[in-house]
Amino acid sequence: MDTNEAQVKLTSLYNEMQGLIDEITQLKTNPSSKLRLDHQYAELEKILLEKRKQLGISIEDLELQTDISFSTIQRILKDPHNAKLSNVLSICNELGVKLWIEK
Repeated sequence: MDTNEAQVKLTSLYNEMQGLIDEITQLKTNPSSKLRLDHQYAELEKILLEKRKQLGISIEDLELQTDISFSTIQRILKDPHNAKLSNVLSICNELGVKLWIEK
């Protein structure tokens, strides 16, 4: 994946996250509604996997660089649904992936 493709994917992910923020805001006013997050997590999972492979960084390297346990990193990379945001951001930072949430 070249830089332009990565930028397009990250822009797409950013736009989806903007939609999530709107859904979360709506959820505050209507707690009975449900959020559909599965496709956003799948996209994040793909981006992190591709970037890790591109950089040739092992999970062991990420463990040393982030001070997050091997098993936690494995879980986050396979399924970021229940991950702590701080851990996801640490992994993204080490992989050079910019991820942010804006209101």
